[in-house]
Amino acid sequence: MVRLSRRAGWGGCVLVILALFLPRPGAAQSLTVSQWGALYYGAPYAVALAKGFFAANHVEVNEIVGGDGGGTTVRNTLAARLPFGEVSLAAAVEAIRAGLPIKIVHTGVDSLADFVLVTRPGGPLQSIKDLKGKKIGYTRPGSVTQMAVLLTLQQARLGPKDAELISVGGVGAVLTAIKNGTIDAAFTGEPLWSQEKNNLKKIAWLSEVMDPHFTQIVGIVETGYAAQHPEVIRGIIAARRQGVKYIYDHPDQAADLVSAAYTQSAPLVRSVFATLTGFKYWSEGRIDTKSMEKMLEGLRLIGQLSGDVDLKKMIDAQYLPADLR
Repeated sequence: MVRLSRRAGWGGCVLVILALFLPRPGAAQSLTVSQWGALYYGAPYAVALAKGFFAANHVEVNEIVGGDGGGTTVRNTLAARLPFGEVSLAAAVEAIRAGLPIKIVHTGVDSLADFVLVTRPGGPLQSIKDLKGKKIGYTRPGSVTQMAVLLTLQQARLGPKDAELISVGGVGAVLTAIKNGTIDAAFTGEPLWSQEKNNLKKIAWLSEVMDPHFTQIVGIVETGYAAQHPEVIRGIIAARRQGVKYIYDHPDQAADLVSAAYTQSAPLVRSVFATLTGFKYWSEGRIDTKSMEKMLEGLRLIGQLSGDVDLKKMIDAQYLPADLR
């Protein structure tokens, strides 16, 4: 998770990144997607590539490349021959506020519904009301897992001091800490839930605690490129939308396509998709500013955002299909 209140490193790299906008003859046409090959934000692109949806929309895309998240994915996007990608809303907002010439053009994932609060099997925790006085884990300060914990405590009418919040590191470390008793509960998500659900006890899905619509991932494009090639941007968004629809209509077949692209176990990805399709995890692209504002308020809650954000100036919805504008 990026720290929006700090702009160090962005201003100094603006000119370098702008220099990278120059075309690269013969280079592959690639799209950049945060956490490609690990998390499932990019699943619609994997399906679109495998099913030929890009070609059907007159767009040449040869591959999808990844980014580790945050500013790294933004920089990778802008350095590409085709400067279009999907990044966290936090990273997009930070980059725009730092002066980078990008716009948000669609929503990728506007849900935290796959977050599930878990504990040890046989443990006494039955509901979020039981969290008082317990040790609750999250990954790192400023993470979405920390946000989810604080919001859940609010729903249980508990404050941060009513429980002991412990940062334990990565997502794998969260599960280890639950199993060895270092913490009593924590949020996890896919694919770890599908991998470990036989060794964990569910307390509650986040969607059972609150409205899970928080915009996580958005599509961005360099404004100059979009102005010169609007048909390409419309084609990418249309192809991705077809990928989303295919996932919802054919979840097992889509899971197999994604498992091949991600080199992951097909049964595991089918299990993940059974969860995510049930939650309508992927957006077809519609930009929901209320969902965005909720995420920004969550970022403020964990100290990752300061100052006002004018989302209207950051968004350009003209490339969406007419029914999604």
